[in-house]
Amino acid sequence: MSTGEFSNLHVWVGQYEKAGFTEGQGNEAKLEEPCQMDLDEEGNIYVAVRKKHRIAKITPDGMLTNYTGTGTSGTTDGPLDKAQFNHPEGVQFGPDGALYISDYWNHKIRKIEKD
Repeated sequence: MSTGEFSNLHVWVGQYEKAGFTEGQGNEAKLEEPCQMDLDEEGNIYVAVRKKHRIAKITPDGMLTNYTGTGTSGTTDGPLDKAQFNHPEGVQFGPDGALYISDYWNHKIRKIEKD
């Protein structure tokens, strides 16, 4: 029977004291300095991975993949596989369905429009 209270904190995605960025399931994945995150309508989590200059996507079953960002700091706009960020801090879905990104060291708010 559920009590409605939270309990049993554990690592869901990533590895303690293992820096880097590696796609994978659960503790096979690596995230270096994950920051703010937000959920889409399907329950996927999008998280800013500050030190690896990426936005990661985590599916409801805990599979981490790169959503956008090359992993190299920069300010390139364009296709998701070519886009560059410089220490992204936050992500938030707007009422228009677009994903807004606080690109901290580029001093910009970036926008990924929904298809």
